[in-house]
Amino acid sequence: MMQDAHSHHKQVIFTIADADYAAMAMIMFDSVSKHYQDSDLFLFVIGTGNVNQLDNNVNVIYIGDVLDELDLHQRLVYYLQVELATSIKPQCFEFLFAQHYNRVIYLDPDIYVVRRMTEIDSLLDGNVNGVVTPHALKSLKSNIIGEDNVFLQCGIYNLGFLALKNTPETLRMMTWWKEKLKWQCIVDLRNGYFVDQKWLDFLPAYFEGFHVLKSPAYNLAPWNSEHYEVLSDSYGNFYINDFEHPIAFIHFSGIKRAVYHYAFLKEARMYYLEQLKKYKFKKFGFLRFEIRYKLDNMKLDKICTFLYKEYINHTKNTSTDPFTDIDFYNFLNSVDTETKLPVYVRKLFEILPDIFVGYLNTKQTINYDNLITWMKNNFNYDGVVSLETMVHLRNNSIGSNYKIKYTDASIKTSFQGDSGKPSYFPSLLSFAKEIIVKSDRIEIFDGDVRVCIPNIDNLKDFTDIKTKNYTELWVPSFNCKKKLHEKYGLTNITVIPFPVLQPKYKVQKIDFPINKFVVLMHHDFDRDFTAQKSLESLMAFQEGFDDRDDGLLICFFINAKQSEDYKKLLAACQNRKNIKIIENKTKDDLYYSYLHYADCFISMHDQAAFGYELNEAMSLGKYVITIRNDDNKAYINPNNSFLIETSSSHSYITTGAKMLNEIYDNNNALCKTRRLAALTTEKHLSPNIIGFMMQKRLELLKLEVKKSKLNIYMKLKQITAYLFLAKNKNNQDEINQIETIMKILLKNVNRPDVLE
Repeated sequence: MMQDAHSHHKQVIFTIADADYAAMAMIMFDSVSKHYQDSDLFLFVIGTGNVNQLDNNVNVIYIGDVLDELDLHQRLVYYLQVELATSIKPQCFEFLFAQHYNRVIYLDPDIYVVRRMTEIDSLLDGNVNGVVTPHALKSLKSNIIGEDNVFLQCGIYNLGFLALKNTPETLRMMTWWKEKLKWQCIVDLRNGYFVDQKWLDFLPAYFEGFHVLKSPAYNLAPWNSEHYEVLSDSYGNFYINDFEHPIAFIHFSGIKRAVYHYAFLKEARMYYLEQLKKYKFKKFGFLRFEIRYKLDNMKLDKICTFLYKEYINHTKNTSTDPFTDIDFYNFLNSVDTETKLPVYVRKLFEILPDIFVGYLNTKQTINYDNLITWMKNNFNYDGVVSLETMVHLRNNSIGSNYKIKYTDASIKTSFQGDSGKPSYFPSLLSFAKEIIVKSDRIEIFDGDVRVCIPNIDNLKDFTDIKTKNYTELWVPSFNCKKKLHEKYGLTNITVIPFPVLQPKYKVQKIDFPINKFVVLMHHDFDRDFTAQKSLESLMAFQEGFDDRDDGLLICFFINAKQSEDYKKLLAACQNRKNIKIIENKTKDDLYYSYLHYADCFISMHDQAAFGYELNEAMSLGKYVITIRNDDNKAYINPNNSFLIETSSSHSYITTGAKMLNEIYDNNNALCKTRRLAALTTEKHLSPNIIGFMMQKRLELLKLEVKKSKLNIYMKLKQITAYLFLAKNKNNQDEINQIETIMKILLKNVNRPDVLE
């Protein structure tokens, strides 16, 4: 509960975190709550959600409630995540002061409090306005001259901890600090910036009453622990040099880095990792902000963040919203005057010169098309660059003049689709062609090229498509291609996957334990029961988790009907406490809420038309267990998922159970798999990327048609020569035959443009 205006001496402890650091924050609050029953606890979330309180009565505040909309949008585009989190610290202090808290303590989410900070209590009881702690109290032990310069770069004080009292001098400092952090909370060591903490080097000079606490018991961390012998007892307490000097808190910065960072904190590190296991599978109803230019729905990736910094520094325009600022959008689409490259590509090369070096070795011309193709096939990036953004800018550079027609209004609604309803429609808007949308197909026309994208669900008979003489058919999977070839003899087929739209949803409050290992399986009773192999998925979970009480299987059934198949699944779930059945009519916020809280998505479907649900789960960074087959091997691989080799149903179950146990036992070690899953879908299956693939394929088809025309035209010239010889010979039969052939050929061939 927030305290009332009369409790002037009660204090609050808070931190700032996103969904990735929320579990660490809860460990920190666990440690705090043991020693601070008299303090309120607050978590400020970088993201959105509907959770208002967590364990230990931790109050949740979303930063959208602390910042106004313009300020929020500017920070989301201007700052990287660590910069954003530290830039809002003054606003969080002010928010809590406004709730009439007299004492406010900030702790980083990766701090563990070992005892009550009695020294801080005493100082705040006195005349100080605030307390800071230095990074180190002694020079680093090293023979390298200038080793201490790391503190000159990062700041004298470590702001993983900051205690402030609500006084006029504190508020004066807060106003100054807040102004500095609006645009200058950046990591730029060359120019003397290091997020929020470098600024407080000025604290003793500019402001009065701020105490520097010089105690090794505070902010013990990898960067200063080499000076001390850290002891521990059997109760989880830690001490400096002897058991007379208990440590107040340890800062476990970079806990997942190499072990050598914790060479002097080995026991403490192991203890903290054990604490983290308590929240191994804890999920939170927090969603990341979607950062897009609203007028054109363009994703603003981290390269755009660096360009927004450049834009602000150049224009000094600090009053417009980057989500709608047309001048900023025009800047993103402009060409650099010095290099003659698009500004995005120039900044890309500055931030990631490895891309420039690797790409240059291909000896290709530097342009969007070549660069996107190379990066899609060769370069592995870690979320800094979004090919979706690059393709969007590329499309803007070549212009767009598409014409799209619908046979009726209802088709327009159904084909635009949304999350959970795979559709090519978003991709079609990324290139300039004439497009006709019908109930059973999409037709694309470009000169003599005629492409058909059949709607597999609506099209019952492909005989009509076969007779239309399309240049090519595009289908979403090799399974579709194989079936169309076998049944109708169609050969002019190319596989272009469905674009995967990362689902948009609001996390609903759902009644199930979210601190367990949660597995989700999905079954649609309107589709083939045997092919979906839902029983195998269910039995794999049972085999892996029958003897564990911290696993939970969510069986999400759509279009459930009272059938024999339905009864089989219910019977398999009966009397099992670790299986929960959810029935719904469609995939909506409820489905995506369960997917949000799930750790793993399992599907043994071996005949899927594309496996859209698998890729959707991957886009949200879920572990995916599925069958290896031709349809998914291109983008679902052992690096980003868990693939069961095609075999018998029994081996499906046994292997699936082993994989579930592997994920359960090695969750931290396998987190890279989840990250690669999300990056894979964005890199290869986002709507802009699929549209780019379509356009490049269309260009190739046009080139092939032109080559075909050219070959025929050259043959016609040869035939003309034969005709001349036949006339000289007065061979009327030969003349008639040649003229007939020419008439047939000329009906379908125009003089090629390349010869004009």
